[in-house]
Amino acid sequence: MNKLRAITMLEKKFAAAHPEKGFACELDLLRPAQNEQNPVDYDPMRFLAIGTSAGYKFVLGNCRTNANGVVVHYEATALPIERGRTGFHAFCTDDSASLWYDAEGSVTKCLASRRVLHK
Repeated sequence: MNKLRAITMLEKKFAAAHPEKGFACELDLLRPAQNEQNPVDYDPMRFLAIGTSAGYKFVLGNCRTNANGVVVHYEATALPIERGRTGFHAFCTDDSASLWYDAEGSVTKCLASRRVLHK
């Protein structure tokens, strides 16, 4: 799931650029600045603004902060908008940058089982 891989990369960049904040808890905060975006009509990062792409809904959540209020943990999930039609599996990741899946399409089970997605 390339979009989740992109999210983990962007989260690392965001946290490095904002050490006082840590990770982002909103997808839209991960969008590259206007001058970094692709100038052509197709915007591969548009899913960060609308939360959907290729039949999947993307969500950032379960953000946790340390004692200083810095976000040190997040979870990102991708769930088929219409299971069986737009996709079957749920995919998930967190600040570890590992990518997992659930064959039944449950993000809860995906995060709990941590079944590794192999390339």
